Amino acid sequence: MTSLIPVGPSISTKRHVEAQIYADEYLPSEITELEGTWYTASAMISGCEAPIIQGQYITFHDNHFEIVKKGWRRFGGTFSINPKLRPATINFIQTDSEFLRGVWKGIYRLDSNILTLCDNAPERSFPRPTHVRQGQSSGYVTTHSVRCN
Repeated sequence: MTSLIPVGPSISTKRHVEAQIYADEYLPSEITELEGTWYTASAMISGCEAPIIQGQYITFHDNHFEIVKKGWRRFGGTFSINPKLRPATINFIQTDSEFLRGVWKGIYRLDSNILTLCDNAPERSFPRPTHVRQGQSSGYVTTHSVRCN
């Protein structure tokens, strides 16, 4: 079954098609493990500390996500995961902001109440990371977040 993703009129047809492909490939079947709000305790972009990301909250609900810092919604859209792959994969389809709009391909690791994400949001043309340490490389972001609820 194909999922339709809400997109605004400013998204090009190419982006819509790309988003549709990712939505079909990684259906959000087991998202309950990420459900809730997470506080980003540490972050790195291209191997450097990223205070602009530290202190933000990422909330997952159903197949939607939002990223908020200091009461300001920075990013949002839909997401999907495939926890059966190793490493487990996550796709963010960021449609709320023109900045970093598009598909962020990533991986994640969940250890109890710690969520580690590594994705290609800074350079969306880059391939999906293959390990969390890749966040130390140019073009990738790695975050470590603690469950709030």
